[in-house]
Amino acid sequence: MIMKKIVLSTLLILGLFWAGVAEARAASNFTLTPSSGTFSVGDQIKVTVGIDSGTDKVYTADLFMVFDVSKLEFVDATSILKDPPVFPFTKGANNFDNTAGTFNVSLGPVSSTSDGSAIAKGDLVALTFKAKAAGTGTLSFACTGGNVNDTNIINQDITDVVNCAANQSGSYTIQAGDSGSVGTTTTTTTTTTAVATPTKAPSALPKTGVLTPTVTLLVMGLVGIIASAFFLL
Repeated sequence: MIMKKIVLSTLLILGLFWAGVAEARAASNFTLTPSSGTFSVGDQIKVTVGIDSGTDKVYTADLFMVFDVSKLEFVDATSILKDPPVFPFTKGANNFDNTAGTFNVSLGPVSSTSDGSAIAKGDLVALTFKAKAAGTGTLSFACTGGNVNDTNIINQDITDVVNCAANQSGSYTIQAGDSGSVGTTTTTTTTTTAVATPTKAPSALPKTGVLTPTVTLLVMGLVGIIASAFFLL
């Protein structure tokens, strides 16, 4: 009876541990900064696209975004260059449609192999939109899990690991008013018209959480359970 309880307790602890690991891996996603704000008609709305790859190493990525064309007009998108980079990538040409309300760009690999993949957390691309009309302008990622033909994060094993549900969306309040000012938001921009072909390759993304302390606590717990069982026997 005692041994049965020990086995059940051990299985429960291990189940919780692996559930935590799976949740950490599912954290690869894109962010928007700011994700909200108040602007006037005619303002430039600057939004930074960032990445948090959790525990995955990113090899390449693609951004496919949709926006409300009745309120927003795409102006530009530029790379945010850092040394070292968030992960090694080369930004492709901007592909946008201000009638359909779509924008996409590939963040292609700099190498033919995924050896340089890295965990990624930080800013990638600066977007600029123009506030067209009063109301609420929305911005989001077109994303389907496991589909490399829309928004994706490709790890070093050439697997799409993006967690679509965790991608941030933007909602921007636009008020009637004088044009020509820049709203309360930060971001950089550039614009080019072209068709971005989704890249397929491995990537390195950051992993969320620290697993070592968790493993240590689990081991100590298991040792304590087994020791108690021997004393009871």
